[in-house]
Amino acid sequence: MQNRGGARRNAGRKPKAPVLVKKALAEQILSDEDEVRLWQGLLQTEDEKTLLSALVYLCNRKHGLPPQSIAVRDETPQSKPLTADYIASVRMALGITGVLVPIRSKPEPTLALPRPRALPD
Repeated sequence: MQNRGGARRNAGRKPKAPVLVKKALAEQILSDEDEVRLWQGLLQTEDEKTLLSALVYLCNRKHGLPPQSIAVRDETPQSKPLTADYIASVRMALGITGVLVPIRSKPEPTLALPRPRALPD
């Protein structure tokens, strides 16, 4: 039978990763280095993972990040705007003359009327 509940090793949230190098420290370290030479060294490596990571990083900086797709669902009942021709054909079919007024999705607020009192017994 499986053990349910209780403390388990390596369970729970992982601690937040510490920030090892802050911007000021990185600037201080790189101030004495030739960054172009360092990047060229990364591009000459035999390790394919390192080479790919360096290329992706440099290409993203040169060309900008690629656009990311965002899935958006349209919850409105009519996704396309109504054209003037469609409105005219509906008016003709229904025999409507005059100006069409849009229907409000929410009713207008009304004045609060007092609730009727209960009759005494």
